[in-house]
Amino acid sequence: MNDRDLEMLDAWRHGRLSKDEFDVMQDRLRLDAELRAAMRSMAEVEEGLSALAMERALAQANSPAPKPMPKPGVVAFRSNWLPWCIAAAACVLAVAAWSHLRTTLSEKSMSGNFQTAASEVTALLVDQAGGVFTSSHKPGEVRFYPGEYELLAGTVHLRYVNGVDFVVEGPARFEIRDALCTQLHAGRVRAIVPPSAHGFTVLTREVAYEDVGTEFGLSVDGTTGESQMHVFDGQVNLRRNDADGSLLQSVFVGDSVGFRGGQVVEISDMDVGEFPSPSEIGLLRWDAQRKARLTDPGLIASFPFDTGPNQSLPNQSLLVNEVRGHGVSDGRIVGARWGTGRWQGKRALWFDRESDYVEIEIPGEYREMTVAAWLKVHRFDHELNAILNSDGVIEGGYHLQMNRQGLPRGGVLRRGRLPAEPERISKHDL
Repeated sequence: MNDRDLEMLDAWRHGRLSKDEFDVMQDRLRLDAELRAAMRSMAEVEEGLSALAMERALAQANSPAPKPMPKPGVVAFRSNWLPWCIAAAACVLAVAAWSHLRTTLSEKSMSGNFQTAASEVTALLVDQAGGVFTSSHKPGEVRFYPGEYELLAGTVHLRYVNGVDFVVEGPARFEIRDALCTQLHAGRVRAIVPPSAHGFTVLTREVAYEDVGTEFGLSVDGTTGESQMHVFDGQVNLRRNDADGSLLQSVFVGDSVGFRGGQVVEISDMDVGEFPSPSEIGLLRWDAQRKARLTDPGLIASFPFDTGPNQSLPNQSLLVNEVRGHGVSDGRIVGARWGTGRWQGKRALWFDRESDYVEIEIPGEYREMTVAAWLKVHRFDHELNAILNSDGVIEGGYHLQMNRQGLPRGGVLRRGRLPAEPERISKHDL
């Protein structure tokens, strides 16, 4: 491993590798086990630091900015120092990111979106799926200050400093007044309010929807100003949005109401599923990524692990392949059982017995093959646990497995190798 290897790893981490450089790095990874280990260490360190930074940022967004970190000295890299250098570099990057996250508006102009440079962070972006804000009404990276925002598309999940979870589905326009008051001009939102934010209120043109320890969904027509609200849990008080603020009606769990023509009306047929929950954002993002993958001309098979439109519930023996035209048929399910997946509305297969598997046929020969799989592992019963294996020991047979430590092992059986010892390759080559 040399300085050029280190430069390529740094370019890979920042997404700056050209295609030619990527090919060079792939060749180096195949030949250098130390470089593969360094790459794994870098990915693991940065993933952990990223999660830690987000967790602490939620709690410390409004804390005073720390004193500037002294500039690190120049270090002469040696191959046996690389894992420590990677960790040190990642830590410096994380500290810099934290300092930037807590930078006040006095240090960086927010394009006139907020009233004063002393405005405090009111909420942070927790998650999003395809969220697109207008350039003039958007958050400061992951920070939301008092001010107006316009979400053109997608779904975003905000968490206020008092613990309120606020899910907004675009298109939507809203104004954050403070941690206890937000005005919804148009669009759909879902608010999950903890006891620490008792009294959290969402305003519309004529009505103030005041929380009394609850979870509710609210939609507003941007043209007419009419609103509809459903209480998922607890109680919401509807008050007039004026100086008087008189109580119009209290609405309880399971009830749906609207406000039109100057009065509250009961709604019996409201589609409460139109208000996305925080957990559903992951499903929306997964579905967007799935659709993007389906446009790849090199994709020969994709199994979303759903039952498909033409299968009845009692007979679900096929694992549907979404990609047609490459000769890869639907998978045949043997033993494995359907269950609830990670998200509500998404199914999954349980492989909890040694005899459970799915059989698929991939005809033809390939010089290269990329395999991606999403798994939730409960236990490791064997030294090697199959993810995608060839049926039997044949030359050119492909094997992708996980060992007892949860690490991937993959390879292709080649002539002259013992059947039990396939050629090992890095998980980054798969």
